[in-house]
Amino acid sequence: MYQLHVKTKTKELVLTREEAPALENLLDALKVQRIDIQRNESDSEKLQKDWMNALVDFAIRFWGGHGLTKKDVLAGVSAVDGYNEIMAAVVATLGYDDNDDDEGNDPKE
Repeated sequence: MYQLHVKTKTKELVLTREEAPALENLLDALKVQRIDIQRNESDSEKLQKDWMNALVDFAIRFWGGHGLTKKDVLAGVSAVDGYNEIMAAVVATLGYDDNDDDEGNDPKE
């Protein structure tokens, strides 16, 4: 189960996804990963913005069906907990364990 906590002007939402990630989620997660790799190799402000936009797009599609907008994610998701919730979904979609470290572990088969 994947959750994302979002606070809007009128209410607090806890979006829940019970389903396994779909192919479109994998493609979005791969885009986040690709931009992150490029971002780590460069100081480009554009790549930083592209990476943030890719994370937001991932969240919107991953927790789709709730009317979630880009503004909701950028303004209503906490900087630490929300980021961790989105990244946990990205990592799971890519097939990595929560216990994997960043040292090149292979995805689950």
